[in-house]
Amino acid sequence: MAQIDNGVGTVSTNASVTVKPAQTTTYTLSVSGPGGTATAQATVTVTAVPSAPSAPSAPGGDFTLVVLPDTQYYSAGLEGGDPRMFAAQTAWIAANQAARNIVYVVHLGDIVQNGDSDPQEWQNASAAMQTLDEAGIPYGVAVGNHDETPEGTAGGTTLFNQYFGVSRFSGRTYYGGNYGGTNDNHYDLFSAGGLDFLVVYLSYDPSANPDVLAWAKQALANYSSRRAIVVSHFILNGGFNASFGPQGQAIYNALKSSPNLFLMLSGHVTPITEGQRQDTYNGHTIYSLMSDYQSLEDGGNGWLRILRFSPSANQISVSTYSPVLDQFENTSSGQFTLAYDMQSDATAKREGPRLLPEKAPGWALMSHTYSPYLFSSVFQSAIWDQMMGNRASYGGGMQGFGKHFGADLAGAEASSFFKTSLLPSLLHQDPRYYPRRSGGMLPRAWYAITQSLLAHNGRGGKTINGSELLGNLFIRSVANAYIPRQDRGFGPTLNGAAGSILSDAQSNLLCEFAPDIRRIFRKHEPEGAKKLEKKMPQQLQKLAHIGNYQE
Repeated sequence: MAQIDNGVGTVSTNASVTVKPAQTTTYTLSVSGPGGTATAQATVTVTAVPSAPSAPSAPGGDFTLVVLPDTQYYSAGLEGGDPRMFAAQTAWIAANQAARNIVYVVHLGDIVQNGDSDPQEWQNASAAMQTLDEAGIPYGVAVGNHDETPEGTAGGTTLFNQYFGVSRFSGRTYYGGNYGGTNDNHYDLFSAGGLDFLVVYLSYDPSANPDVLAWAKQALANYSSRRAIVVSHFILNGGFNASFGPQGQAIYNALKSSPNLFLMLSGHVTPITEGQRQDTYNGHTIYSLMSDYQSLEDGGNGWLRILRFSPSANQISVSTYSPVLDQFENTSSGQFTLAYDMQSDATAKREGPRLLPEKAPGWALMSHTYSPYLFSSVFQSAIWDQMMGNRASYGGGMQGFGKHFGADLAGAEASSFFKTSLLPSLLHQDPRYYPRRSGGMLPRAWYAITQSLLAHNGRGGKTINGSELLGNLFIRSVANAYIPRQDRGFGPTLNGAAGSILSDAQSNLLCEFAPDIRRIFRKHEPEGAKKLEKKMPQQLQKLAHIGNYQE
């Protein structure tokens, strides 16, 4: 007989035994006989059985973010706007909370028109947003230039903080925190569809305070597992593949290295009501979207943005809707999709396909350069040149008109390339016109004329408009390659450049006073014309508005 320790006991010398230890165990076997006792040891090693890999969690359900662009004319009752339009927007959001799974609302700023000057505007806005409070829908509000006093001055937000300050949001589960002692810059936290989000709001500030940007970058780092959205009133200009504004460029430069940042939202720019661009940095894509409808009929007619997130499809569907009109905007700039990976972690590199409108992407790319407005302008310019006998060697008739049209189109394209693309990038300036829109007629006119010689330097200051001055010289120099020989040379080049600068000053005047002119005409516009305008497709309404200025 043999003895085995560790609780096995006696075993016949001709038998076998099976042991099943819970952990690795060494057994001692002892056998006694006439010659004495012999021992031997055997170790049974126990290893864990690898478990089957768990299946990845299924993507969460679809959910919706709603974006409220500039509501200033609703709050103030200006330009045909009415506080009831603002109320209609938030009432629609509350009514569709369940059906659309609306989980968060973003306000892009310019809540009111007159900053600290009119408390009634803030009361109207607060009452409209109270609807979201009562429905339990999380939301955040950005500070726009019209929410500040003096207008566009960072920190002049007494009434903003009275009505939408820390005290309004403190204690709410989604409110994350703020910078300094105000709610001008703050962040929210929410979760939906199995995903966690961080939304950082940055106040309108042409100087792009580096301390605020450092705070924002730290917030993105502190919540690196959350997908980040940045909201500021003026990030992007209008159009497809739009340029950044000065503050927007500073925000992008400061935060682009944060791998969880995927979306930036802004308003502010009119009358080009929508803008979008896509940037890829270090392998991850950041989308920037702009929307602002205040230049449309009745101060904006209640248009808002709907962002539908679909984790299972890795897609964000963007649409534009007016609860006031009960209609969607059926255009490529108002209805499109964004590819966004929602099934990997928040910091995964995502270099998506280039952003293109949902409808007719090829035409969208061409229409960004060759817009109907451009062709209309060139057409009129060619008619004028032919009527005035400019470039007489081109001759008359349709053949002469075609030459005029080609020369003017080449000049317009050269202007777009040099003055709005190449030189602003090289000189780090924003040469576009920002209207004053307040004060007496003569000061406004003087401001508009002189601004053709000044540009924004991206740090909140002004600098010589090298894009304008050098651009016109380059354009006229290029024109020497195709205009008649007698119109070439140093003198005509300088005269042409000077004429272009004067023409741009006239365009600034038109941008400055276009809303005033429009109000005068609309006051005396026949009812039949007003009804016809309401039936116009929105894209044609956009063409009826003159200029590309900032509000």
